[in-house]
Amino acid sequence: MEWTKRLKQVLRNGRRGSEVIVTTRLEKVAFIMAKVPFHCLLCLSDDDSWSLFKKRAFVMGINEGNVNHETIGKQIVQRCGGVPLAIYAIGSILCFKSHESEWLRVKDSELWDLEDEGKRNLDCIEDGS
Repeated sequence: MEWTKRLKQVLRNGRRGSEVIVTTRLEKVAFIMAKVPFHCLLCLSDDDSWSLFKKRAFVMGINEGNVNHETIGKQIVQRCGGVPLAIYAIGSILCFKSHESEWLRVKDSELWDLEDEGKRNLDCIEDGS
């Protein structure tokens, strides 16, 4: 794949002393990229995930107390799998969305299915090394 070649070229041609920080949910990526020991972060518990989401999604007070938004929000949080960055980012976006249809669009988005695609892309990178 063209993008994998470009990525490898960019990483090889960095300035002397440059450092790259790689974040990933896939242990396989960490092993491929790691030149030093890597840090495994645990996922948030369900309660902590919901707490973080509420702090972001209901920060403006627009959606607070809306039972439908809370129900949909809890389903979205489950799909985030305890990953703080995903929960924070999606909550931050939804705090400006007051229509239930917008929340449902996020919950039902096909983007949730991209995790498998990411694993396939990783296999391509590994095969091309």
